[in-house]
Formats: sequence, structure tokens, C-alpha cells
Amino acid sequence: MKNVIFRADDLGYSEGVNCGIAKAVREGVVSCVGVMANMDAAQHGIDLLVDAEAVLGMHAVMSAGAPVLPPHEVASLVDGNGLFKSSSFYRENQGKDIAFEELINEIDAQIERFYAMTNRLPAYLDFHAVFAPCFVEAVEEVGSRRGIPTCTGLSGLCMVGNASVTILPICHEETLEKQRRAVEEQLSKVTAGGTSLYILHPGYVDMPLLETSSVTLPRCFDVALACDGQFREWLRKNDFEITDFASVQQF
Repeated sequence: MKNVIFRADDLGYSEGVNCGIAKAVREGVVSCVGVMANMDAAQHGIDLLVDAEAVLGMHAVMSAGAPVLPPHEVASLVDGNGLFKSSSFYRENQGKDIAFEELINEIDAQIERFYAMTNRLPAYLDFHAVFAPCFVEAVEEVGSRRGIPTCTGLSGLCMVGNASVTILPICHEETLEKQRRAVEEQLSKVTAGGTSLYILHPGYVDMPLLETSSVTLPRCFDVALACDGQFREWLRKNDFEITDFASVQQF
């Protein structure tokens, strides 16, 4: 068998995103969900997944919404309105002039918020949107200190706890059929015995998403793909077994 994890990111971004993720979990292939614990809709998203078969991790956020900590305690991360600086800002400067201790403290505060909403620690840690080196280092440091596996790669091989996981490139196509074929092409490269990860961003488009995110319609295609019968049949015929970050630690 070929083990594959379908991870949905951004639970909490908006209620529309939450509803799309809930459908992708309850009716589709998604087995792991990353919670944006700082966002106003986070509790709404978690409530939608009560009793659902999904492993909840934390999608640490430094570039959307407001921090959990008071803005003056994370001054290098926020703009004049007390909101996180944008992902485009970080892509341009690669995290320069960021106070590393503020990153650490904010990630810790988001974990505490996650715990307050779920009564448990996240099963894994990753981060939202920005792959600046300081963000990777901060998530890995907090994860190591707290004993939480981290998944900080964008693509290629990475370690999640003691498990080796291959992260597949994300596909964005303009129709469901093209999206299905593109993802199947990525999965066709997977060999038996290992574990691969494909990251989805399921969601339905609402005003908070339109006003703040550059990823809109592709989220609808990810919902459709996750729930698509042809795609699930292709996975079955090609000997894929859907797993999650909790189970992979036991392989």
C-alpha cells in the first residue's frame, strides 16, 4: 500500500472556509486539519468537526488576522492597526527585523488558545502562508520543547516526529477535471511503503475570504476534489491508504 495524508489548512479563516473543510472531512478524503487558533472563526470551525474523524493540528499564524498576545508584546509582527503584517511583506523581506522571541511567545499563545478550544494539544504544528526561515525555526523550536511533531516543509522530504513524509507540490487548476488529473499525476509518482502528504485548502467563498485572501475559487475546487467519487475510486485502484499524522507516528 501507499500511505497518503490529505491535510486541510486554514480552519478558522472564515465560516465559509470552515464549512468547506467540514464537508471535505465528513464526506471526503481529508484526515488532518490545521487550525488557525488566532482567528475569530476558529471556534466555529472546531465545533463543526466535533465527533468527525479528523486529526487536529495547529496552523501557526503570523500573517493573517490579529495576534493572540497584545499587539505591544509582538510589536515586530504587527502593523499600525495591531494586525499581523501581510504574507507579501514577509515574502519580500524574508522575516528580517522580526524579534524571534516574539515569534516564540505568539506561537505558544496560539497553542494555549488551541488547548482552550479543544482541551488537548495539537497533534502537529505547521504554519500559514509564509516560509521565512525564522518562522520555520520558531515552529520547530516550540514543537521540540512541547513534544509536538512539526511539518515545516513546502515540498519534498521532511520529518514529522520520527516519520519521514514526502510533501507533494500543490496544484491549482481551473476545472475539477484538470485539478483531479493534476493531483493524480503527483500521486502517481508515489512509491509503495512510504508516506506522502498532499495539502488542500478547502473552503467556500465568503466576504471575509474575498476581502483578505488571494486564494479564493481554488478552495471550492479542493472541496469538490476531496469529495469526488472518481478521485476516491482512483485512490482505491492505485492502492492508496489514507492515514494521518497521529497514525504515521506508529508506523
